[in-house]
Amino acid sequence: MNDATCQTGFTHRGYRCLCSEGFHGEDCEEDIDECDIGTYSCSDVSDCINTKGSYSCTCKQGYEGDGWNCSVKLVSTCKEIYDYNISLNGNRDYLLNIGSEMIPVYCHMDNKGLGENGECEGGGWTLVMKTDGTKMTFHYDSQLWSNNESFNAHDGTTGFDTLETKLPTYWSTPFSKICLGMKINTQLNFISIDRPSNSLHALVADGQYRNIMLGRDKWKKLVGSQASLQHNCNKDGFNVFGTDYGHSRTRIGILGNNEDDCRYCDSRIGFGAGGAHDNSNTCGNEVRYGGDNGDKHLKTMGYILVQ
Repeated sequence: MNDATCQTGFTHRGYRCLCSEGFHGEDCEEDIDECDIGTYSCSDVSDCINTKGSYSCTCKQGYEGDGWNCSVKLVSTCKEIYDYNISLNGNRDYLLNIGSEMIPVYCHMDNKGLGENGECEGGGWTLVMKTDGTKMTFHYDSQLWSNNESFNAHDGTTGFDTLETKLPTYWSTPFSKICLGMKINTQLNFISIDRPSNSLHALVADGQYRNIMLGRDKWKKLVGSQASLQHNCNKDGFNVFGTDYGHSRTRIGILGNNEDDCRYCDSRIGFGAGGAHDNSNTCGNEVRYGGDNGDKHLKTMGYILVQ
């Protein structure tokens, strides 16, 4: 039985069985569960699976290898780390495999998500950009929106501070959701966008308008109680501009107008902004002429993450 060797004599039965490896019992009928008794040699980060006469080893989720030797699986997004539960250690920078390089990137791992009411749900948000509305770095016309070049990548390891950055995740990271955040003083607000894409670069770099249709009320939540927009136009999305290019425009956001069209837009909430009436307000809320909460010139820190 079970490839045992039978020898004549030796016992009162007139024979004995020499069991092959993995079996025991008088007639070698019982399988040895190596996983249960601990005589297996799997990796510490693999699972032992008992089989008839032997066992197999399978690397745990988040690891790869033959089961006897397992190493951390190379991941390219924070969501993978979150889903695989690979060395999770809070909201901080993790090494992501982007292209052929291992790059430290800030990951937001809190399962409560981002925002006072979890507007950006769950953990595993990958940082893409941090923009300062008081600076011209990420103005609408900046080449940083169209090229594949990092900016201050070393500042992409921290959270929601005032350090500007553009990471390779801008052109290399696919996603199904975008999380947008704006901070005025200590007030930090978030909204989310369901918009699958191969990268944020794919949605923005070519300058083509792509609508989102979130609605003005949701965009105003980014700014909070101070938010203001003119009542008309309400054109939102990526690469948003009116008929008159010199007026308000924004790479990601919404435009408003006091006239019943989108020609001379005098208000905006957005990231990568420019134009009238304050061309230096590159991230935040700019309004003149009939905003629903008055004129505003609010320059904010902006945060863009994907999941």
